[in-house]
Amino acid sequence: MSEDSGALVWWILVPLFVAVGIHLVLYSRRKRKMLEAFANSHQLCISPESKEELQKTLENHFSLKQEGLVRSFEQLSSIVDGGSIWIFRVVELLDLDPHAQSSSAHFSRIVALFEVAGKYDEFFIHDRSMQVKNRVSGSNPPSPLVTKITNQTASSCNARHPLSVTLAHGRGLVYFETLVTGGETMSDIDSLYCIARKLGQELGAGV
Repeated sequence: MSEDSGALVWWILVPLFVAVGIHLVLYSRRKRKMLEAFANSHQLCISPESKEELQKTLENHFSLKQEGLVRSFEQLSSIVDGGSIWIFRVVELLDLDPHAQSSSAHFSRIVALFEVAGKYDEFFIHDRSMQVKNRVSGSNPPSPLVTKITNQTASSCNARHPLSVTLAHGRGLVYFETLVTGGETMSDIDSLYCIARKLGQELGAGV
């Protein structure tokens, strides 16, 4: 590559990297403000000191044991303490193909964490047509009871996007899989909180 060509590439890439950096900063700030507004509207508090505890909970309850599959969580932030429900931002590393390495396996999520009875073990997607699909190929189909309750809950809480549902070791984790990563709005966070609350009630220890 000639010196002139190298200089041209440099002047093309630098503005691009700067633009991406600015976008990420603005995106992070917008999501932080959104969760702060959500916490204020529901009279809940932001609890950054709970980060380590929640990190351990995610790792202990939702990592995948099957060979070749990867699920982990990092960069927890904007943690809203709802008592029995936690709402927060997280980056999920999710690779469900044991035969190939995904080129894009990191996903920015807004998630809700809550308590359920210890007997449930589910990991599925609930779409807007009220259909459910296992996330892990070859695993048992979702429980009919859980499917029914999820259908009713998603409908009553006005879910607008496909909903990821995981139930394992006495905890539930839900988040929306928006068409564009990070596309959640304030109404979506309210919907997610509603879903977590109702699933926790319906699938709690007394069920």
